[in-house]
Amino acid sequence: MMRIDFHVHAYGRSMTPMAFFRHRADQLILQRPTSRTREELAERIHVNATDEGADILVGDLDAAGIDHAGLVGTDWAALSEDPEPETHPRHHLREFGKVVARHPGRFSVILGVDPRRPDAAEIARDALAEPWVRGIKLYPPMGFSAADPVCAPVYDALVEAGKFAMFHTGRASYPFDLEGGRLEQYSRVQRSHPELSIVLAHAGYHMWGQEALEVAVGHPSTYVELSNWNHADRETGRAFIRQAIERVGIGRVLFATDHFAGPHAKGAGEKIRSWREAYEEVAAELGHDVERLDDPARRLLGLDEPR
Repeated sequence: MMRIDFHVHAYGRSMTPMAFFRHRADQLILQRPTSRTREELAERIHVNATDEGADILVGDLDAAGIDHAGLVGTDWAALSEDPEPETHPRHHLREFGKVVARHPGRFSVILGVDPRRPDAAEIARDALAEPWVRGIKLYPPMGFSAADPVCAPVYDALVEAGKFAMFHTGRASYPFDLEGGRLEQYSRVQRSHPELSIVLAHAGYHMWGQEALEVAVGHPSTYVELSNWNHADRETGRAFIRQAIERVGIGRVLFATDHFAGPHAKGAGEKIRSWREAYEEVAAELGHDVERLDDPARRLLGLDEPR
């Protein structure tokens, strides 16, 4: 049995723009005053969210009993007026390639690309030529719609490669655009690109879970991914797992956590394990073979069937 977490993160030192950490520092200062300056707090958050080489992440996955994971990148360079070269998807691709080589058999990569980049389709095609890159992650709350024609060249590249598009859905607070997390836009994507495999990351958590299921239920290659529902209370999380399996079908539900590795994440392995146990328990209650729960993730990630 291969246990897969479809959505995890590990970033090197400069792969995320400092503007992201400054915005997070602003949020924390508003919630509880601190003697640290904005820059001091942003740098502390930055260091705590850095996992060079994904060694911390591998330790967390080992502690949770997870065999393989989808290592997801996000193209957040547009947050910064002067982004560093390390925030570019091509740099991310090189760094993720090093991680894959460093930890053989542990990761598939979903590369983040902003479709508004003039060379977005070229970046996507170059990345998808790597066997360990299985999809492209788009983040509409950065200020675009998944149904905008600017995304079409990236979708075409994915269909040609036989790989999938992952989208952030659900909650996204300032400086992101909350409307970009809504689900209605994916109905238009399904109609314009019916052959595209779509992964609804976070399944609308926590504001639009039912909408995510409704969007997925009628399209045979749309998957709901359960990350962030692990942050709900136990009963809410289990109830959503049950609804997802019952409405969409076990073959299009993906176990995931959105775990962001770094020194800040204490006890991450136990938290991942607990969410996995909830997933397996609910699936078993509904009569599904626990040994086969990761089959849809395995197929999307192009992994050989375990012997």
